[in-house]
Amino acid sequence: MWVVTLMAALMLGSALGAFGSMADTTTDDTSEPEEDTMEPDPVTPLPEPAEEETPVVTEEPVVAEEPVVDTVVPEETPEVVVVPPVVGLALEYNGDTTISGGAGDDTLLGDPDDEVAEVLGTTQIDLGAGNDLAQVSLDALTVNGGDGNDTLEGLAGNATLNGGVGDDVLSGNEESLLEGEAGNDSITVGLDFPFEGDTGETTVLAGDGDDVITIESGIRAFNDEGELVRASGGAGADTFTLELEIEDEPLVVDGPTTAESSTGIRILDFDAAEDILQIELSRPEGAEDREPSDVTFTREDGEAEFGPFTEVTLVFDGTDTVMPFETSFFVHGADTLTIENIVFVEPAAAEDTMAEAVT
Repeated sequence: MWVVTLMAALMLGSALGAFGSMADTTTDDTSEPEEDTMEPDPVTPLPEPAEEETPVVTEEPVVAEEPVVDTVVPEETPEVVVVPPVVGLALEYNGDTTISGGAGDDTLLGDPDDEVAEVLGTTQIDLGAGNDLAQVSLDALTVNGGDGNDTLEGLAGNATLNGGVGDDVLSGNEESLLEGEAGNDSITVGLDFPFEGDTGETTVLAGDGDDVITIESGIRAFNDEGELVRASGGAGADTFTLELEIEDEPLVVDGPTTAESSTGIRILDFDAAEDILQIELSRPEGAEDREPSDVTFTREDGEAEFGPFTEVTLVFDGTDTVMPFETSFFVHGADTLTIENIVFVEPAAAEDTMAEAVT
């Protein structure tokens, strides 16, 4: 009986051993495929798209334009300096007594503050051929414009301005010589008001051509300083314009009954057949607006140098507050001047006439 029991136990033990070995074999087989399936997961190509986005980021901060802006700034500076081209010689004072400009359009001006060139030590400026521009302020200075349409302005007295051949524009003050030479020139002389003693003469020689000569003079009563301007238009149909500012003289008791004065103007060669004589009258602020009540003409034989002349006198009536006033100027010519040879104009009308004569 115990033999049967022993055999049954042996058979049960072998059966359990066989079952255990089968269980181990099963677990080993399942673990191996799990390891095989986990290996492909880390092979996923994730870093490749990250590398493609990198160049996009580097393209944005490309700042190649900044050095381009820096190079443009210094290039603009010399362009501004060279903008006004000067043909001919750029005049520069170096202390010489003579300044010379070459052929071409020369410009001689002062600094931006003064706008006047004070070339101390210089006595002569030769601008040469070309359409030149010179504005100077120095006594006893000679400026020669040369051939071309020159513009010369002398702001100090005792200067000589010579425009040369061409349609020139000249302007000067007392004790000056203004020469236009051949061409249709425009010449203006401004006299100080009131006249001062020992004031020298100013001479205008316009030369051949249809010239416009304007003389600006302030007239004050009881002022007789003699001749201040001698003007010659030369050959051609010239226009003489006298711009006279007349000051009133208050009426006084037991004093002079008429105030007399001189313009100091003498026209040397008026041709009644082709020349024009204009008179433009103005008044200081506060003065009474009076027109001439009469114009008288007195013919004189004159001196041998200039020949016969006509003394023209403008007469103004007095009022309750100012006395009568007379002022005169002299016109040389072959013919006796009459009222038909004089045109009284308003300031705007005189400017229009001068512009037409120049053109």
